[in-house]
Amino acid sequence: MHLVQSEYAADFLKSYGISKVRYLTDYINKEFITRSSEVDFSKKEDIVLYNPKKGYVFTQKIIIANPNYKFVPLVNLTTAQVADLLMRAKLYIDFGHHPGKDRFPREAATMGCCLITGLNGAAAFNDIDIPTKFKIEAEDKNIPLISEQIAYCFNHYEEVWKQLEAYRKKIREEEAVFEQEVKNIYGVEYK
Repeated sequence: MHLVQSEYAADFLKSYGISKVRYLTDYINKEFITRSSEVDFSKKEDIVLYNPKKGYVFTQKIIIANPNYKFVPLVNLTTAQVADLLMRAKLYIDFGHHPGKDRFPREAATMGCCLITGLNGAAAFNDIDIPTKFKIEAEDKNIPLISEQIAYCFNHYEEVWKQLEAYRKKIREEEAVFEQEVKNIYGVEYK
Protein backbone atom coordinates (compact mmCIF):
# COMPACT_ATOMS: atom_id res chain seq x y z
CA MET A 1 0.00 0.00 0.00
CA HIS A 2 1.32 3.44 -0.93
CA LEU A 3 0.19 6.30 1.29
CA VAL A 4 0.53 9.91 0.17
CA GLN A 5 0.04 13.23 1.92
CA SER A 6 -0.39 15.35 -1.22
CA GLU A 7 -1.40 15.41 -4.87
CA TYR A 8 2.25 16.13 -5.60
CA ALA A 9 3.32 12.86 -3.93
CA ALA A 10 0.62 10.93 -5.82
CA ASP A 11 1.83 12.43 -9.09
CA PHE A 12 5.44 11.59 -8.21
CA LEU A 13 4.56 7.94 -7.60
CA LYS A 14 2.52 7.86 -10.79
CA SER A 15 5.61 8.95 -12.74
CA TYR A 16 7.20 5.70 -11.51
CA GLY A 17 4.23 3.59 -12.57
CA ILE A 18 2.55 3.49 -9.15
CA SER A 19 -1.02 4.65 -9.61
CA LYS A 20 -2.75 2.93 -6.68
CA VAL A 21 -2.31 5.22 -3.71
CA ARG A 22 -4.30 6.06 -0.61
CA TYR A 23 -4.32 9.50 0.95
CA LEU A 24 -3.19 9.88 4.53
CA THR A 25 -2.91 13.63 4.85
CA ASP A 26 -2.20 15.73 7.92
CA TYR A 27 -3.38 18.88 9.64
CA ILE A 28 -1.89 21.96 11.23
CA ASN A 29 -1.56 22.72 14.93
CA LYS A 30 -4.98 23.52 16.40
CA GLU A 31 -3.58 26.70 17.95
CA PHE A 32 -3.69 28.34 14.51
CA ILE A 33 -7.29 27.30 13.91
CA THR A 34 -8.32 28.54 17.36
CA ARG A 35 -6.40 31.79 17.22
CA SER A 36 -7.62 32.59 13.70
CA SER A 37 -10.86 33.85 15.24
CA GLU A 38 -8.81 36.48 17.13
CA VAL A 39 -7.34 38.06 13.99
CA ASP A 40 -8.21 41.75 13.77
CA PHE A 41 -8.05 42.45 10.05
CA SER A 42 -8.10 46.20 10.62
CA LYS A 43 -4.72 45.85 12.36
CA LYS A 44 -3.02 43.83 9.63
CA GLU A 45 0.27 45.41 8.56
CA ASP A 46 2.14 45.56 5.26
CA ILE A 47 4.59 42.87 6.35
CA VAL A 48 5.93 40.05 4.16
CA LEU A 49 6.76 36.88 6.09
CA TYR A 50 8.95 34.13 4.67
CA ASN A 51 10.75 30.93 5.64
CA PRO A 52 14.51 31.54 5.31
CA LYS A 53 15.19 27.80 5.32
CA LYS A 54 13.46 27.22 1.96
CA GLY A 55 14.07 29.05 -1.29
CA TYR A 56 16.09 31.74 0.43
CA VAL A 57 18.45 32.51 -2.47
CA PHE A 58 15.49 33.55 -4.62
CA THR A 59 13.59 35.17 -1.75
CA GLN A 60 16.66 37.32 -1.04
CA LYS A 61 16.41 38.69 -4.59
CA ILE A 62 12.78 39.63 -3.95
CA ILE A 63 13.77 41.36 -0.70
CA ILE A 64 16.50 43.35 -2.48
CA ALA A 65 14.08 44.35 -5.27
CA ASN A 66 11.53 45.62 -2.71
CA PRO A 67 13.38 47.77 -0.15
CA ASN A 68 10.18 49.70 0.61
CA TYR A 69 8.56 46.65 2.23
CA LYS A 70 9.23 45.03 5.57
CA PHE A 71 10.30 41.36 5.24
CA VAL A 72 10.38 39.21 8.38
CA PRO A 73 11.82 35.67 8.50
CA LEU A 74 9.95 32.95 10.38
CA VAL A 75 12.90 31.41 12.19
CA ASN A 76 13.75 30.37 15.76
CA LEU A 77 10.22 31.12 16.97
CA THR A 78 7.79 29.29 19.20
CA THR A 79 4.40 28.29 17.83
CA ALA A 80 2.84 31.22 19.69
CA GLN A 81 5.39 33.66 18.25
CA VAL A 82 4.73 32.41 14.71
CA ALA A 83 0.99 32.83 15.31
CA ASP A 84 1.56 36.38 16.62
CA LEU A 85 3.48 37.36 13.47
CA LEU A 86 0.91 35.73 11.18
CA MET A 87 -1.83 37.69 12.96
CA ARG A 88 -0.04 40.97 12.15
CA ALA A 89 1.20 40.35 8.60
CA LYS A 90 -0.79 40.62 5.39
CA LEU A 91 1.41 38.34 3.28
CA TYR A 92 3.44 35.13 3.38
CA ILE A 93 5.70 34.21 0.45
CA ASP A 94 7.29 30.83 -0.16
CA PHE A 95 9.58 29.95 -3.06
CA GLY A 96 10.85 26.71 -1.52
CA HIS A 97 10.66 23.20 -2.91
CA HIS A 98 7.30 22.23 -1.29
CA PRO A 99 7.77 18.47 -0.81
CA GLY A 100 4.15 18.23 0.36
CA LYS A 101 1.30 20.25 1.83
CA ASP A 102 3.67 22.52 3.72
CA ARG A 103 2.79 23.78 7.16
CA PHE A 104 3.70 27.48 6.88
CA PRO A 105 1.44 28.29 3.89
CA ARG A 106 -1.51 26.62 5.63
CA GLU A 107 -0.81 28.36 8.95
CA ALA A 108 -0.44 31.70 7.16
CA ALA A 109 -3.68 31.33 5.21
CA THR A 110 -5.53 30.30 8.37
CA MET A 111 -4.32 33.43 10.16
CA GLY A 112 -5.55 35.70 7.36
CA CYS A 113 -2.38 36.13 5.32
CA CYS A 114 -2.38 36.35 1.56
CA LEU A 115 0.00 33.90 -0.13
CA ILE A 116 2.43 34.06 -3.03
CA THR A 117 4.36 30.91 -3.88
CA GLY A 118 6.59 29.51 -6.55
CA LEU A 119 5.64 26.49 -8.63
CA ASN A 120 7.98 23.90 -7.15
CA GLY A 121 6.67 20.59 -5.82
CA ALA A 122 3.27 20.67 -4.18
CA ALA A 123 2.82 24.39 -4.94
CA ALA A 124 2.15 23.42 -8.57
CA PHE A 125 -0.85 21.37 -7.40
CA ASN A 126 -4.01 22.05 -5.40
CA ASP A 127 -2.05 21.11 -2.29
CA ILE A 128 -1.61 24.87 -1.99
CA ASP A 129 -5.03 25.84 -3.25
CA ILE A 130 -4.65 29.52 -4.09
CA PRO A 131 -5.43 31.42 -7.30
CA THR A 132 -2.87 30.69 -10.03
CA LYS A 133 -1.99 34.39 -10.34
CA PHE A 134 -0.31 34.05 -6.92
CA LYS A 135 1.78 31.06 -8.04
CA ILE A 136 4.77 32.41 -9.95
CA GLU A 137 7.82 30.52 -11.20
CA ALA A 138 10.91 31.37 -9.14
CA GLU A 139 12.90 32.91 -11.99
CA ASP A 140 14.74 36.23 -12.02
CA LYS A 141 12.64 37.47 -14.94
CA ASN A 142 9.53 37.14 -12.72
CA ILE A 143 10.77 39.33 -9.86
CA PRO A 144 8.96 42.44 -11.23
CA LEU A 145 5.72 40.41 -11.45
CA ILE A 146 6.18 39.11 -7.90
CA SER A 147 6.79 42.67 -6.74
CA GLU A 148 3.56 43.74 -8.45
CA GLN A 149 1.66 40.93 -6.72
CA ILE A 150 3.08 41.91 -3.33
CA ALA A 151 1.81 45.46 -3.88
CA TYR A 152 -1.52 44.08 -5.10
CA CYS A 153 -1.93 41.96 -1.96
CA PHE A 154 -1.21 44.97 0.25
CA ASN A 155 -3.41 47.38 -1.69
CA HIS A 156 -6.30 44.93 -2.20
CA TYR A 157 -5.87 42.88 0.94
CA GLU A 158 -9.56 42.32 1.69
CA GLU A 159 -10.29 41.21 -1.89
CA VAL A 160 -7.37 38.76 -1.95
CA TRP A 161 -8.20 37.49 1.54
CA LYS A 162 -11.72 36.62 0.38
CA GLN A 163 -10.29 34.67 -2.60
CA LEU A 164 -8.56 32.34 -0.13
CA GLU A 165 -11.70 31.36 1.82
CA ALA A 166 -12.08 27.97 0.08
CA TYR A 167 -8.45 27.15 0.93
CA ARG A 168 -8.94 28.20 4.56
CA LYS A 169 -12.09 26.08 4.79
CA LYS A 170 -10.18 23.07 3.44
CA ILE A 171 -7.46 23.65 6.06
CA ARG A 172 -10.00 23.90 8.89
CA GLU A 173 -11.44 20.51 7.82
CA GLU A 174 -8.08 18.71 7.56
CA GLU A 175 -8.18 17.06 10.97
CA ALA A 176 -11.60 15.53 10.31
CA VAL A 177 -10.42 14.39 6.87
CA PHE A 178 -7.33 12.81 8.43
CA GLU A 179 -9.44 10.97 11.00
CA GLN A 180 -11.67 9.58 8.24
CA GLU A 181 -8.63 8.54 6.20
CA VAL A 182 -7.21 6.61 9.18
CA LYS A 183 -10.56 4.89 9.64
CA ASN A 184 -10.82 4.06 5.93
CA ILE A 185 -7.27 2.68 5.74
CA TYR A 186 -6.93 0.89 9.06
CA GLY A 187 -10.55 0.36 10.11
CA VAL A 188 -10.01 2.06 13.47
CA GLU A 189 -10.96 5.39 14.99
CA TYR A 190 -8.17 7.91 15.40
CA LYS A 191 -8.13 9.75 18.71
